[in-house]
Amino acid sequence: MNYALRLLWNDEMSIKNISSFLGYARSSKFTAAFKKVHGMTPREVRKSFNL
Repeated sequence: MNYALRLLWNDEMSIKNISSFLGYARSSKFTAAFKKVHGMTPREVRKSFNL
């Protein structure tokens, strides 16, 4: 999930593409796993980066 954070920092990849790149068949599964670890959704994290 730390690698996912680095990918989110770079706004060239969509969250859907990041989840697929990391091996998740569904972006909703990635979002749930990410939120469980980080306490925020990928979209919330990306917004906090002001991207």
